[in-house]
Amino acid sequence: MEVITIESAVWQQLQDRIERIEKYVKDATETVCIGDEEIFLNNDQACRLLCVEKRTMQYYRSEGKIAYSLHGKQLHYRLSDIEEFAHVTMRPLSKKLLASIRKECIEENKNIIGNYKD
Repeated sequence: MEVITIESAVWQQLQDRIERIEKYVKDATETVCIGDEEIFLNNDQACRLLCVEKRTMQYYRSEGKIAYSLHGKQLHYRLSDIEEFAHVTMRPLSKKLLASIRKECIEENKNIIGNYKD
């Protein structure tokens, strides 16, 4: 067995990097649902996630390429539908952007669900 010796400061930096990687992976693989509730994206979030313009999203909707729902004047897309659409028809989604939008949507959904329960 080979023994490698490194300075304690270097060891600490290595441990810090491993912890950041672990946090990144955990955030990127965070569950899509809150309990039994599906996460919904608004049109702006869906456009950001797919890296497309609003007109392109309109085309996808009118051609029946992507599922959506209309609540009043607000368009909503299930996050799972967006992920599946991107996987089948486009390049893979940016994990960093996906994690960021998931967090944003989870917070919004918690607020919406909380408002309905009050």
